[in-house]
Amino acid sequence: MNQTEQFNWIETASFSHPGLVRRENEDSFMDVGQDGCYIVSDGMGGGSDGEIASQIVVETVSDAIEGSAPDSPGSRKYAVQQAIHRANRTIRAYSQSHNYSQMGATLVLLLLDTWQPGRALLCHVGDSRIYRFRGGELQQLTRDHTVGAELALSLQKKGAKTDGSLMMDHTNSPFSHVLTRSIGVSDNVLPEWDETEIEPGDLLMLCSDGVTTMLKDEEIRQIFRDNESTERKAVALSERVLAAGARDNFTMILCQAGDSFPPPENPTEEELQENKYLLKIAEERIDHA
Repeated sequence: MNQTEQFNWIETASFSHPGLVRRENEDSFMDVGQDGCYIVSDGMGGGSDGEIASQIVVETVSDAIEGSAPDSPGSRKYAVQQAIHRANRTIRAYSQSHNYSQMGATLVLLLLDTWQPGRALLCHVGDSRIYRFRGGELQQLTRDHTVGAELALSLQKKGAKTDGSLMMDHTNSPFSHVLTRSIGVSDNVLPEWDETEIEPGDLLMLCSDGVTTMLKDEEIRQIFRDNESTERKAVALSERVLAAGARDNFTMILCQAGDSFPPPENPTEEELQENKYLLKIAEERIDHA
């Protein structure tokens, strides 16, 4: 199948705004729809420096994934992972050459499976998020890489009861913006990968924390419930963020799954084995070329 047919079961709408307080928009995003890839990055560094960091992330990753629609899911994951490491090195070099104390960016990425429609890989670094809206309910699919989220997870593993609003909610947590992972801040970067199933009618949202700082999950859920089209959902969400004060840049990509998916591909046994290997080693290797 050609690239247009391959991912035509996803409809998208996007929006990015500097907000009402900051002059510069340090968020960047890319809808690489022809290759089934969607990217949001939130830059850190102040002024135009954060914008440069997020642009480096988005451009490096999108360049790596462009034209990869015919490739295996494992090959695409490997390409993205190596692109993140290259972006990390590029930001580090830029920051050091300009004598900056700190410069970096977050990342959330949705990568549709090229063989199995309805399946996708998620990748994230930092506190930008991916949500899924299904059957009227909203679920956060990524785990924030912040001090608050890490502390909550540690306490939960020890069996302690935690107040999630204090540990993880961007709207009121004192720890929610202290990042434990980002791209460009240190010599090493550790992207987190996950898999998800997409059902007909699902809506997935990639967003920077400028959305979730201003709106609680329940407000986002209600906006999605109250608005029909993907475009209208994006507009209504943006209007609500602005009405709430939009203290930060905010960016979103909404990915709406259709009512039916194209048939899956039928890879050979050799292709399946190679794909399995690439999926496994993608997170273990760092190419220095």
